[in-house]
Amino acid sequence: MTVCPTARARALFWLALIPAGLAAQTPGAPTQWREPRRPVPNPVVPPPPEFARAISRGTRTASGVPGPRYWQQHARYAIAVRLDTGARRLDGTTRIVYHNNSPGTLRSLHIQLLQNYHRDKVPRLEASAPEITGGYTFTRVAAGGRALLPAQGSLQGPGYLITNGNMVVVPPAPLPPGDSVALEMEWNCRIHRPGPRLVLAHLV
Repeated sequence: MTVCPTARARALFWLALIPAGLAAQTPGAPTQWREPRRPVPNPVVPPPPEFARAISRGTRTASGVPGPRYWQQHARYAIAVRLDTGARRLDGTTRIVYHNNSPGTLRSLHIQLLQNYHRDKVPRLEASAPEITGGYTFTRVAAGGRALLPAQGSLQGPGYLITNGNMVVVPPAPLPPGDSVALEMEWNCRIHRPGPRLVLAHLV
């Protein structure tokens, strides 16, 4: 039988696409699937100033993967709630243990309050206004076992400040690297009816 050069080249091309382990496999033997290696992106050249600082600090490498000094913050949550279906109201307590794994000392902590999407005059991305429920009402906020008071205007010391969908908490003492602080809150909110997706235009 005569095989034309074009057909032979096409057969060799398809054979080259078959993995070597699969081509040499015994007929009837089970195929072992291997996860392909993910490609590593090329270095960013020239790197932006923020990325260059991360490389110099060792938290990132030029390829973008975490460096030897990479870190992430960690928090543990315990939340208990009580639902009043008739009043469409949710009462709850929250305890957050926040661990500072960063190399810097933290003087404030930030918490997102997505239910404040339903407060009046909060910036939103939707054209239609959602149901206004008032968002969260906090009856107690504490840090490190010490009760905190809401700030009037700006935070000058220990306390908390709510701006739109963001709560800023200043604990009684700065949080050094490797340390943790317990945040405790008692709160309630009125449950909104089904409507637009929660999207805040600004959280600060």
